[in-house]
Amino acid sequence: MMFWLFWVKNLKTSTKISSLHHQLMPTKFQRSPHYACPEVIRGEKYDGRKADVWSCGVILYALLVGALPFDDDNLRQLLEKVKKGVFHIPHFVPMDCQNLLRGMVEVDSDKRLTLEDVMRHPWVLVDTTGHIELELPVAQVVQVTFHPITVCLSVNYLI
Repeated sequence: MMFWLFWVKNLKTSTKISSLHHQLMPTKFQRSPHYACPEVIRGEKYDGRKADVWSCGVILYALLVGALPFDDDNLRQLLEKVKKGVFHIPHFVPMDCQNLLRGMVEVDSDKRLTLEDVMRHPWVLVDTTGHIELELPVAQVVQVTFHPITVCLSVNYLI
């Protein structure tokens, strides 16, 4: 998750630079369809900052769930899924994070969270100074001992 936060914070810096132009990006499709926002797929002019928030949401979903929110072997069906924006968030994703994901992966770019909204979201601001349990605790300690085995081979078998 730290990688994701680092990536988003660096994106914030590059967004400040790109926002100086205050122009919409051309309609040329330059992204992976799995991470592209609906307005890009529809071939509309788009705000790169809003498109980046969508892509960050897809990346966050992939990091949390281990799969992409929109996936299909058929490219046309994949693009339709992205345009509809309907995806399932598993129950093990915390509710505040589900709220963040739904705000980032929002089909309507005017309703989509901004990068500033993302950085102020409670799930992003959660106090990480406490203990974070990365794995389930082991029920009991298991000790494994290896005993060397002496193997005798007859020279007749080696010829």
